[in-house]
Amino acid sequence: FSPTRELALQVAVELGKIRFEEPELTARLAQRRQELKRMHDLKQKIIAAINNASRPLKKSALGIKGLGGDVTKADQEGLTATLLGGKTETLPWSSIGASGLPKLFAPKQFDRLLAPATADDWLAAGLVALAQGSPSEAERCLGQARSLGTNIDAYLAPLAAAAFAEANGLLDLLRNPKVYFND
Repeated sequence: FSPTRELALQVAVELGKIRFEEPELTARLAQRRQELKRMHDLKQKIIAAINNASRPLKKSALGIKGLGGDVTKADQEGLTATLLGGKTETLPWSSIGASGLPKLFAPKQFDRLLAPATADDWLAAGLVALAQGSPSEAERCLGQARSLGTNIDAYLAPLAAAAFAEANGLLDLLRNPKVYFND
């Protein structure tokens, strides 16, 4: 969610220039382009939902930490929040981060925000969660997409790889707690 509009456009242009002779690589590139488009489209929907909300969303409802306040505006660069004292702050999209995804993509919250969330929205949410390194959230979102009729088979291998990496990290933490927790 965090790249600026200019960077996103530059990436799209550069991706458009890539060509492969191998059909498998061409298919993988097409899938990646589609994934990026889905995530971009989801971001646009979230921006519109925030800007058109009859009541501003709370920062905490989007998983944004810090001083309490209402998210009153969104654009390509980030979010604007009005804090309890009346001051405003600008937050980059990255302020949501992996730890905020479970709040943003909580089923009731997500459905209320997108009125209602579609299978494609849930698929895009799963892709965002994968990109943010949150395989458990990705699994939940992809499960929602599947329950609404979307085929998620193409995303099972990346999901399994991310879950395996997360499990390895947790095992490493258990084996070497002093490395992570200096007592």
